[in-house]
Amino acid sequence: MEHQTVRRLKPARKPKSILSKAAFSVALVALMGMLAVTGSPGKTHAGGTGYQTAESETGVSPAGALLRSFVMPGWGHYAADPTDWTRGQVHLGADLAMLASYVLLANYQHRLEGNLHTFGDQYSGINLSERERSFRLAVAGYNSLREYNDYQERSRNWDRIYPETDENYWEWESDEKRQSYNEMRSRRDNIERQAPALLGMMVVNRVIAGVSAFTTVRSQGQNYSVYVSPVNRPEDSVQATLRIDF
Repeated sequence: MEHQTVRRLKPARKPKSILSKAAFSVALVALMGMLAVTGSPGKTHAGGTGYQTAESETGVSPAGALLRSFVMPGWGHYAADPTDWTRGQVHLGADLAMLASYVLLANYQHRLEGNLHTFGDQYSGINLSERERSFRLAVAGYNSLREYNDYQERSRNWDRIYPETDENYWEWESDEKRQSYNEMRSRRDNIERQAPALLGMMVVNRVIAGVSAFTTVRSQGQNYSVYVSPVNRPEDSVQATLRIDF
């Protein structure tokens, strides 16, 4: 019995130019919608569509206040109204406090790292400052190199055994000293986790300050202009020119 193979023809793909034009249209409509929400229609420039939205009495646009707040919290509020920027002072004070805390934590971490190496060198008999992390963990977990290698042999972890050479040999003065070393390591690790959290809080503070400055400028009621102008190009493509006057 003969078997016949039936091949199904795949539908033809649409030209990439159609997809790119559709994506451009969606993006352009979304941009026009955003501008329609934040402003009112203005005059037309050379075939383009103009939109206007609020600007502060000092001549700062909402986008300008937003960007200033990203650079330094409080700057956007001050630029919007130098006589009344209490909210900006709050964001600025919070940012300075977090920045000072980060600097203090970094300095404390540096000192603790140095004390950790000095303590390990003194009471374990080996220099750990330039050893890999796995070796430092081995020293922190076992009282001596012999004890560590014995455990790895019993566990059949042959690839984790360190040669018993002078550069690898350690032996803690006492188990209490090793425990003190581990407590210092824990404090250092906690500080390493706190530093990124502080940086994240500083970013959040800038975002909140920027949104607040943006809305403050919008509520003051003057105008700046945004123009979107479609431009026809050869080869069946479409482009647009965006101009923002701050």
